[in-house]
Amino acid sequence: MVGVGIYPGDLVAIHPGDKEPNPGEITLVIIPGEGTGTLKRWQRNNGTVTLHSENPLYPPMTFRAADVQIQGYFIGHIGTGRARRTPPTRG
Repeated sequence: MVGVGIYPGDLVAIHPGDKEPNPGEITLVIIPGEGTGTLKRWQRNNGTVTLHSENPLYPPMTFRAADVQIQGYFIGHIGTGRARRTPPTRG
């Protein structure tokens, strides 16, 4: 979710629940075959769900809606600063 300022190692606050997210809402989901949670933007299209990453290196993923487990929705985060460190430049 680097596109919205959430970096690896940051702490995120999640409102737990399994309600249907609003379109475009950042949602914590468990996707088929992964077994771990991931943050993605939610988009439902009839019987499917497309999960969009904010990192342009990752393409959208589409699943049957019944296969995606909603864990909650994103309400905030605390940046740890680790991911934003830039390497020293040589000069």
